[in-house]
Amino acid sequence: MNTSPRFFNATSDAEIADELGALRAEIDDLRKAATFLEDILKHKKVTEAEGSLFRVAISYDIESKRVNWRKVAEHLNPSRQLVQAHTSVTTSDRVLVTAKRKDT
Repeated sequence: MNTSPRFFNATSDAEIADELGALRAEIDDLRKAATFLEDILKHKKVTEAEGSLFRVAISYDIESKRVNWRKVAEHLNPSRQLVQAHTSVTTSDRVLVTAKRKDT
């Protein structure tokens, strides 16, 4: 668990929920800002940019191939038993954070 001083003020579940939502919104804003800056460099066709703290290298038109194994399997028409034999079940936790609507 993060023990950053930023989290010491949240004492109730409601305050923790608000802090988590605020952090997720901040992360979203930061991702958008990073994408914006990347787009500027890409628009200028920059391949390298050397700052005093960070270096950015951009490679263009990188080709990658991915096999759609689901489509391949569907094409081969496997039996239900074969599909079930190669199906695994996993469990995980999911945290959904949504903004509450303000009453108007």
